[in-house]
Amino acid sequence: MSDEAPIISFRTDSGFTFSDKTLKLGDTIRIGIIANSADGENITLFNTKFFAGEQSTSVDSGLNSTELNYERLIIKGISDKETWHFMVKNKAGLRQEISINLFKDSTSEFINITHIPKVFLGAQLNNNYGTAWSASLDSVFTINKAYQNQASIDFLYYYDFNGDENTISSPGGNVDTSIYGSTYSPSYWSTRNTTRFELTTLTVQDFDNSYNDSLIYANTFDYASGKRKSKNLKTNDIYSFVLNNAGKKGFFKVLSVEGTTAGKIEIEIKMQN
Repeated sequence: MSDEAPIISFRTDSGFTFSDKTLKLGDTIRIGIIANSADGENITLFNTKFFAGEQSTSVDSGLNSTELNYERLIIKGISDKETWHFMVKNKAGLRQEISINLFKDSTSEFINITHIPKVFLGAQLNNNYGTAWSASLDSVFTINKAYQNQASIDFLYYYDFNGDENTISSPGGNVDTSIYGSTYSPSYWSTRNTTRFELTTLTVQDFDNSYNDSLIYANTFDYASGKRKSKNLKTNDIYSFVLNNAGKKGFFKVLSVEGTTAGKIEIEIKMQN
């Protein structure tokens, strides 16, 4: 067994941020991580930690490889300082880590948001309402039309008898083929956007009084830590979401939900422009 610890570093080529930086609220940067085993044991764990004030997340990714090449987009959040730690550990338990700090520019300002008062979605056997929603087009599609517009679809609504019940998922959320059948099921799509969700503790009044993106930033989450489905939905649930890996962020509120496989849901959406 070798006692060589793995090596980890930031990518420094054009287009990547690799040192502490001051950003305006909502600015997006690209981080690249390169790691190798340094002739030691294979890398078996890659960990990402995020700290911003009292908020923190930690995401582990298992692997068994001599090297790692990782990229991600980061959108500057509301905190004055964010710290991102990246760590690799090998099979022998030896580890190395690097970090970067992102500071908020004092001239940052909140901006207005897009408000969509009502979106009706039908479950998989509902013949009156489409089952899929596109954020970029603000349009609802039947599953066969969604199949033809895969790159634009962000939400799918269906009923799951296996415990999840009324569910809003993304196409990348491992939707069982039994939900939509073998022809148009997202399992057979070539492009599957993955929206991530997290249930908030916001009140209906909080949501209703949100007119700029301050509340979105204050209640967002690291994309990798979010869930690919919002499950067991009920009236007045408020979920935050991030579209397709560091894309637009927003909230949806459940206005009403009824029925099962032929049922429907009505939601209200507030999201970044």
